[in-house]
Amino acid sequence: MRTTTRTTRTQPGLALAVTATLLLPALLGALSVRTRRMTQMKDDGASIVEWLLITALVVGAAVAIGAIVIGKFTTKANELDLTTP
Repeated sequence: MRTTTRTTRTQPGLALAVTATLLLPALLGALSVRTRRMTQMKDDGASIVEWLLITALVVGAAVAIGAIVIGKFTTKANELDLTTP
């Protein structure tokens, strides 16, 4: 009698959602701290806005890169053959 093992594969969107759920609050917290520090600085308003834009771009880039990396890992993981001979 031959038995087969059925494997379940995660969907890429699920892994991305879990990662975004874990990563996004940390990034937003860092942005909030950075915003608070920038508003307390004795500097002209233009440079504060510039720093906030730079920070927002860095956070956005980190989220985008994280999503790409998670997608690549999920794709490779789903391509693995997990059936037992």
